[in-house]
Amino acid sequence: MKLLFREAGTGLITGVICGIVVVGLVYFWKSELLIGMLVGTAVASSIFVATLAGSFIPLLIHRMKIDPAVASGPFITTLNDIISILIYLGLATTFLTNL
Repeated sequence: MKLLFREAGTGLITGVICGIVVVGLVYFWKSELLIGMLVGTAVASSIFVATLAGSFIPLLIHRMKIDPAVASGPFITTLNDIISILIYLGLATTFLTNL
């Protein structure tokens, strides 16, 4: 659990920093704060979830007595892709009335 909390903190810090950078870039490039916030929030959330998945899935696979180096790569990649798309589309649907 200690490892997961450290990874969650790292993912949160990295996600927030990247999200703020994206918000700034979109705002200065397109002068659209709301779209910048949408994309920045999606990036921050995706990075946070990817960090958690990248640390949790190998631990789970190791407990199942399977080599994490072989089995965790496809699961992490697939999960990150699906979750990132769902986060972005979910946020876009939520922000849709304001765009």
